[in-house]
Amino acid sequence: MPELFCNPITGNLFRRACTLSKGGLIKEIFAANLGEIDTITVVDGIVTAITMKINPITSDPYYWYRIVAKKQSAGIDNLVVIGTNTRFIEQGINFEVEGFDTENKLAFQSLINGQAVFIGQDAKQVFHMLGHVSGAEMSEGNIGTGIALDDFVGAKGKFIAQELFVTPTVEAGLTISVLASDGVTVETVTF
Repeated sequence: MPELFCNPITGNLFRRACTLSKGGLIKEIFAANLGEIDTITVVDGIVTAITMKINPITSDPYYWYRIVAKKQSAGIDNLVVIGTNTRFIEQGINFEVEGFDTENKLAFQSLINGQAVFIGQDAKQVFHMLGHVSGAEMSEGNIGTGIALDDFVGAKGKFIAQELFVTPTVEAGLTISVLASDGVTVETVTF
């Protein structure tokens, strides 16, 4: 019978099974409108290139947007759905954003009808993309102040993309252009 624990001598041989791990997404989540993306190249489950369409009004490329999620509120799921005639994967992302000001309410409202593509970073510093073929749509959402003094104040959302594959990993070194919170400045983010 194989050993079911990691020991310090052989632990390095089985690094994937013995390493410490934790769940959730960390730092920011990046989102783009599916219709503003020209191409995404995926090779063997790894996103190797992202090209945005050109905005006809400004002649600049479209940008990604930064979502700063509440700590320990964001995560990605890949749920296998097996029906009578079909099999697919529901790529899901959920997150919470603190605040009930006008800017947050309008930003949340704009997500209701869209098809988004998300990129999030896990605790091992690896980035994953969700919804790049069919787009992720909001399946649940709530924004409010709560009732009790210690209730959460802000927005909670869950987005689902029905795809034929699990969320691909984003290649280290890939860059995207992100519109800063001032709505003017464009920053380059390197994964």
